[in-house]
Amino acid sequence: MSMRGRGMLYAEFGIARKHTMATKALPKVTTLQALPAVTSLPSLRALLQNPAAGGLQHEVALPNLPGCLLYVPARYATSQAHRSWPAIVFLHGGAESAGMAELGGVAAHGLPHVVGAKAAIASSRPPSPPPPGVEAAVAPSFPIVLISPQCPASEASGWAPHVAALDELADVLLAELRVDRRRVYLSGLSMGGFGTFAWAAASPTRFAALVPICGGCATDAGWAEAIAGGGAATWAFHGANDACVPVAGSVVAVEALKAAGAEAKLTTYSACPAPRQPTDAVENARDAAAAGHDSWTQTYDTAAVYAWMLRHTRPFTSDGPSRALQFTTDAGARMPVDLIFMDCDGIVFDSNSNKTNAYRRTVELLGEDPDGVDAMTALHLADVSVSRFEKFRQFFTEISPKQDVEKYVAKACAKYGDHCMELYKALEPVADAVELARAFGNVAIVSGGAQVELLQVFEAHGIKSAFRSINGSGEELEGGGKKLVHVNRILAETGADPARCLFIGDGWTDFKTAQSAGTHFAFLKQMTDWGDHGEKMAGADPATVSVIESWGDLCAAVQLE
Repeated sequence: MSMRGRGMLYAEFGIARKHTMATKALPKVTTLQALPAVTSLPSLRALLQNPAAGGLQHEVALPNLPGCLLYVPARYATSQAHRSWPAIVFLHGGAESAGMAELGGVAAHGLPHVVGAKAAIASSRPPSPPPPGVEAAVAPSFPIVLISPQCPASEASGWAPHVAALDELADVLLAELRVDRRRVYLSGLSMGGFGTFAWAAASPTRFAALVPICGGCATDAGWAEAIAGGGAATWAFHGANDACVPVAGSVVAVEALKAAGAEAKLTTYSACPAPRQPTDAVENARDAAAAGHDSWTQTYDTAAVYAWMLRHTRPFTSDGPSRALQFTTDAGARMPVDLIFMDCDGIVFDSNSNKTNAYRRTVELLGEDPDGVDAMTALHLADVSVSRFEKFRQFFTEISPKQDVEKYVAKACAKYGDHCMELYKALEPVADAVELARAFGNVAIVSGGAQVELLQVFEAHGIKSAFRSINGSGEELEGGGKKLVHVNRILAETGADPARCLFIGDGWTDFKTAQSAGTHFAFLKQMTDWGDHGEKMAGADPATVSVIESWGDLCAAVQLE
């Protein structure tokens, strides 16, 4: 992949300025002539609702900075209302500052160049294998919102004096964009690498992770402690023989962050070229004075960098539990939520496929032939959220009839329970589920799993206290511990309005329970085994059901105040 970049040296960093660059041939921003210029919030909103705007970069002129380039993924406008996207804010190097380059010139380097050149990249060679959560590192449809502001014409001071303006710009754009506030990342090269540290230190709770390239640490005392306190992780990159910005700047920065208790690491490249110079005369000329400075080409062409960013998320809240929660439904409505019901399997634990195997193994041990094993599997998958007691009773009554049905049910439940306990020991709870429960403080587990086992599992994993109650099945419980019985009981105990309650589930019984109780149903597809969900939910009032692709999307649809 070919990316053009260059860096400059600034008085703020104590390094003499060595070179300048011609800017008249900097690449233009890819956009559509028919789309209106973005010069106001109404025009920005119109752009974001236009499917033709997806997959392109657009010049956005808003107050306090010269402007920015804004890229939204190809499917942004047509995706569901609750779908949110991760975002990267990119800070350019000095040569793209206002006065040296037009706004479109920001796309000459780094991430906006990657996005702007995506068509050429895709046609020249196959894209890199995609990491988890990313369609491809530099895919024809880059699946991450990219915001690339332009620095005012003040190259001697860099980005540091403009962090308040950056904050204001980010606040305006993030309020309009469907961006997951927990997955906003900051990266910059050369002057932007220094700016990455400066902005993160000034706004330590804004970003989930930082990727500074060939930069260095901020000059203010306490900057590393500020970033560490905010919780952002850092992965820095630098050329070992950078003649423009010595690698010592990144070494010192990363060591300071580690000393302050932050997650931080540094990757150095033994060989880096000088940046390419996009000029009319020589398209790919190299500046010998900047030898070893272009460490961003390798970095932004590495799929693992994007995967690493996406593995980092910010917590829902850093101020403790909050009771004010809103959920954005599929219909786009903002629904106040007073109480959340949450299934266990496929929601808190990724246990569905293993539980299917546990049903198979249980009936095998009880002597069933392969046809019987397959029939048990089909019975389970027909509704994964029904309790084991009901499933085994139906199996030994209708599919493989036994004289002493209850004896077989008891044996099967005991063996199945043993399998499940081993399963849960090997699994980790879904962090987003637990974090939401802790942050909101009013989440009840309502599961088809045996209640006695669920209590042991949640206690063993240290997450029992995150939930208001753990409610499962059991022959000794009222109504056998069916989900609807639990939900109606909790609604009666709390006096909660069902219309202000959310049921997060992944099965047919979850859906029926939510519909019967009058709560909104959030169907989480990420780990479900429910194959015909679309058909079975087709007749429901669309205002009562939201189909959520992943926990990341669900978290983004939740707003805690």
